[in-house]
Formats: sequence, C-alpha cells, structure tokens
Amino acid sequence: MNVIVEIKMKPKSAYIFVTNKCNLKCKYCYEENRTGDMSPVTMRQTIDWLVGHYEKEMYTRPFENLTFTFFGGEPLLNFPTVKAGIDYLRTVCDKLNFRAGVHILSNGTILTDEMIQYFRNLKPYNNFNWHFQISLDGCEETHNANRVFANDEGSYRVIADNIKKIRDIFPSVGVRMTVTPDNISTLSKDFEAMLSFGVPITNLTPIVEGDWNDEVISTFVDELKKCIELYYSDGRNQYFNYLHNSLERIVNNSFNRQKGCRAGEFLIGVSTEGKIYPCHRFVAYSKKYDFCMGDVWQGIDETSEAVRKISEMRTKAVKCLNCKVFSCNRCFATNMALNKDPAAVPENGYCEMNEKISHALRPIIRSLLMEGKLKLKSCEMADLEDKGVMYKVTNDEPAELVEDKLDVIARCMIRLVKEMKEVKSGLALLASKIKDKA
Repeated sequence: MNVIVEIKMKPKSAYIFVTNKCNLKCKYCYEENRTGDMSPVTMRQTIDWLVGHYEKEMYTRPFENLTFTFFGGEPLLNFPTVKAGIDYLRTVCDKLNFRAGVHILSNGTILTDEMIQYFRNLKPYNNFNWHFQISLDGCEETHNANRVFANDEGSYRVIADNIKKIRDIFPSVGVRMTVTPDNISTLSKDFEAMLSFGVPITNLTPIVEGDWNDEVISTFVDELKKCIELYYSDGRNQYFNYLHNSLERIVNNSFNRQKGCRAGEFLIGVSTEGKIYPCHRFVAYSKKYDFCMGDVWQGIDETSEAVRKISEMRTKAVKCLNCKVFSCNRCFATNMALNKDPAAVPENGYCEMNEKISHALRPIIRSLLMEGKLKLKSCEMADLEDKGVMYKVTNDEPAELVEDKLDVIARCMIRLVKEMKEVKSGLALLASKIKDKA
C-alpha cells in the first residue's frame, strides 16, 4: 500500500499569467487558451497573497528571494498590468525591506518607447533582481520556421532589433532557444547565432512533445558537443544552461535530493483570473484537466482534490523520482497532458534523449572543472570519479582536489560551513529587525 506524501506549501516563485493573448502563433506552442487579461487589481492581490504567505517565514528563510515571473501569452501585450505589478511590488519591497526577483519572459516582438523609458527609469532600483528572457530559435532561417506572426511572417528581424535595445537596459538578459527534433541538425549553427548577440544568458530547451528517435538523439549529442566547443572558442563568460545548470545539478547531488519537480510546493502558477495552480504548465493545460488549488483571495485549499493529486503523484512517480539524469526537468504537467497520468513518463524517446545527453555531459563537465574552465562556488563539491573529489570552501580560496573519494570529513565540513553561514546570516537579520522595532 502506497503512503501519500503530504507536500508542504512554501511557494517562493510564481509564474503570473498577465495575459493569455499572444501575437505569435508558434508551431510548437503547447498553450490552448488565447483569451483573457489579468487586471491590475488581480495582479496586486497576487503579490499580496504570495508575500503574505512568505512573510510568515521571512526570518527563517532570509537568504531566499521571492520571484515573480511575468508570463503569458505575451506579457507585454498587457503592459499596464505588468507596470502596475512592478510598481506595487516596489512599494512592498521597500516597506518590508526585502529583495524580489522580477522576471519577464517575452517573445521579444513588443518593445515600445514607453516601455524602454519605464524600464530605464527603474534600472537603478536595488530591491529587484532583474531578468528579461527572450525566445529566439537561433539564426533567421531556423527561427522563422516556427516562430511566426499570425500572417505567417517570420519574427526574427523584429526580435533581433529589440534584443539590442533590451541588452542596454537590463544587466541580466537571456535568449532561449526551443530545441525540437526538426531543428536539431543545425543546433550548433543556431547556438553560434545566439552567442553573437552578446547577452549574458543562453538557454537551450528541448520540447517534450516530439519524436526523439535514436538518430535525432545521436545528432543532438554531437551538436551539443560542438556548442560547448563554440562557447569556449572565444572565451565566453555568460551562463549556458547545458554547462552551468548541469554543473549545479551534479555538485552535491542537490537536484536529485529535490526529488524532481517542485510544482505546487515551492513553485506556483497564477491564471489571469487569479486561480492558483501547481505551475505555469498546469495553467496552460487547465482546459484538459483541472489542478486548481485555490485562488489569490482565499489562498491554497490544502484539502482540495488538486493538492491531494499533487501529493499523490510524488509517491507514484517512481521512475522520475529515482532517476539520476540531471538534464531533464521532470515535468509532471506534460506527463499528464501526454499520458493522462502525471507519474507516467513520455514514450517518445524523451527520457532516452536526456539520459544520453547526461551521459555525454558528465565527462565533459569533469574535464572542464579540472581545466579550471568551469568553477565551483563556495561550499560546493563535485565527484570526479577516478580523479577524486573537487571541493571549494570559500570564494577566496581556490578549489581543492581530494584523491580519496571517501573523504567524508571534507564533505561534512563543507556542508557544515555552508549551514553555519546561512544560520549566521538569518540570525543577524532577525537581530536587526528586532532592534529596529525596539
């Protein structure tokens, strides 16, 4: 008999559907609902609810930021609500004296003079960690094959011009390429085109829905290796998810300890109507199945059927929870959409693709660590297998290599140092708050 694991709702990241509308009709898009805008009132209530939920534990988790991701559709189609949300969040951050992550995920086709001036005026504000992500599928030919306007006209040139403008405003701007079996053969060429924009963040994201057969997977592995060579050929210093995100998931096995997707636990999605779902994908698939957990006025109903299902799937999803692959995002919502079961894995070769990508990346990442091209952060450790264990205690000291992989003392000390630093930081903040109120 399976025992359902109850999840504790501690959301600290929200994908907010500012609008369901979009001015593109991308051929691989998974969203079905194309009507409805979020009102400024609902936006402010969303912020109040998440901050209020988080504020109860603010002093026990002072090192964690709340993150608000403006999503859609194309969020900038409803710029008045985006602006209302950012302006209101700014007053909340000032009042409670905390930092928030503000992310805007855009297709990059809309950028008016009003928007540019607004964002430019906010640039010096210190209580936001900004990130602006633009979808770009590489070179013009590849991009325009899928990302088109309603009249089937390609969107590349408009986006290319806007990336240059946005890059001058935001210190953290990234481009994201949707990888499909159809564009895999030109991946390295498209990756090079993305690098040419000089933005600090580059992401490649394979779709789950697609025919990931053996030939496509083999091509993906070869092309990804070429992408890594291109990345280092000119001494790149930006974030590349297949290098840095993979490294983060390898060190300390932290991602495997997370037991897969955190939807409905630390992550939530909020629809244009203010309904709360486990994540943005569950919002997008809401016409196929209902995982609504509550709304931003009443909060999460932890006795609801949706919460029960989310708890249950963490017990049922044995294959995903025990998987050691680190390049997969373990999307329960997509599994549900494809197989009507969040615990079922895709049957289209997606899992095999991620397994082979992870297998190919592990020795590459270990070599890059040994060469000093990839660097550990303080309190991180990476198992280099036959080479030993590389670890770093502080940012002021170089990483060290311990030949004995069973050096448990080193592992324990690194973990202890990290936990002591977090506790010290939390106590210092708590003491300052108490002093201010006294």
